Amino acid sequence: KRKGQQTRVSEANDNKRTRNSRHMKALHEMARVEEERVKFDTWTARKKAELDSAQRQSLLELERDQLTAELEQEERLQRAYSPALERVESEIEDLTAITEGRGLLLSIRRLWRGREDLERLDALNATVANTQRRMQEAREKLSRLQAAEKKRLIELQLERKNQQEEGF
Repeated sequence: KRKGQQTRVSEANDNKRTRNSRHMKALHEMARVEEERVKFDTWTARKKAELDSAQRQSLLELERDQLTAELEQEERLQRAYSPALERVESEIEDLTAITEGRGLLLSIRRLWRGREDLERLDALNATVANTQRRMQEAREKLSRLQAAEKKRLIELQLERKNQQEEGF
């Protein structure tokens, strides 16, 4: 080979060197591909974690906002209904004491106005029940709206998560 002639051994050695060179290039390429795959997997895991974290955060913010809305609504309901309920309940206590009490004057009053007092007591109890029902309906309405809002958020988050999965 030094004299410029090709020999069988030199050809075999050249073929081995070429094969080895190709194998080394392939190994280097496989290592580079594996390195890129690891980088991609790390990136996708980080992106998934970021999305999960953002979704948890938005859900917590929604729950906080909903709790604040519930407290504000309860304050409004108490401001609107409590004074009237307290007056009605006080009147109920007074009428109950009169209709159930003992003594000559109370007995005379029951004879004289007993039916009116009982009817008034029933009307007052109905007023309290209706007021409490309206307050409960307002609470339930807010609860239904909040549940629907939370459901929409969860559905949107699931959709985004699926889109992210499909993108990877």
